Amino acid sequence: MSLRLTLLIGIVLAGIACSGPLPMAAPRTKLIQPPPHELAAWPWSSSKVEALAKGITLTSATAPDGTRAELFQIDLTLNRLNLYDQDQDDTSPHDNAADYSRTVDQLLPHLEEVAGCQALLAWNGPFFAYDPPVARHIGPVVQNGKLHYNVGNHRWTFTAKGTHFDILHMPDKRFLEAKHLDFGVAGVQALIKDGKPLNLEPFPDYEDQIKRPPVPSTPADAGHIPLVDHMRTSRTSLAWSKDGKLLKVLIVTESDHELGSKLGLKRGEPQGAGWTLADLQRFWLARKAWCAINSDGGDVTQRVYRRPKGSLDVVLPRKREGTLMSFFVTAKQSS
Repeated sequence: MSLRLTLLIGIVLAGIACSGPLPMAAPRTKLIQPPPHELAAWPWSSSKVEALAKGITLTSATAPDGTRAELFQIDLTLNRLNLYDQDQDDTSPHDNAADYSRTVDQLLPHLEEVAGCQALLAWNGPFFAYDPPVARHIGPVVQNGKLHYNVGNHRWTFTAKGTHFDILHMPDKRFLEAKHLDFGVAGVQALIKDGKPLNLEPFPDYEDQIKRPPVPSTPADAGHIPLVDHMRTSRTSLAWSKDGKLLKVLIVTESDHELGSKLGLKRGEPQGAGWTLADLQRFWLARKAWCAINSDGGDVTQRVYRRPKGSLDVVLPRKREGTLMSFFVTAKQSS
């Protein structure tokens, strides 16, 4: 070895010794997968059943962790499902910008004015984007056969025509308009289609494996939403029978809040109250649903129903914020 090379190696080794040990890589955060929630099984061991109106019943149960699950069963031979969009009749209709501050219970008188009859049950509609106080749609919406909002087409579209419901994977906008639908709304997640469960994103082992949205989906996938799918939170979900005569609405509410659930998941902490997306799918499989969707969830979850004597029972959203779109049920009018 030459003297020059020996001196060079000595200088490098001395530099390493002076600089101290090399910095260690930050440890990866190991995530904790929540176990299946006890209420995601059926039947519920302790529940209450109430008749709310003709063709509408409510079964409810509360778990020790504070999670409350409400299952509304609606006979569609006697009742009708409607969709209201706050952007359909505001000061600038269908401009894809609406003040969404009104909650479903505050909207109820207007929903009844739009429908021309009493609303029996109402709850928050499908996913939307918002920058308070303005909300915007994340996909096309069809109302009375007319398509609105030339915006991105996320995941699945839930459609209704009479008592026929369907879920379509990223359908062409011209196709949607040609169907002359009562309503259709894009952006939902499909849990079960034609009696078969769709693929859910596997639970990530570490925090750095959480994907960044938007995540592409295929007709075999539910349509993954990072973080939201894997954390326990409030959920709003719909399912229906093959013949279209029975609609089921599931409202799951947690005792804490959405942000805490997100942060807890990322920090590798055990999850508290609420359901994961897998819990929703697990429940609908236990109920043998023909089709089922996740409509929305988290802090926006809200609902109102009429008791048999006319008073209202209300679940308010966590942050007292409203919803861009609302589903509501009315009795069918006799001809």
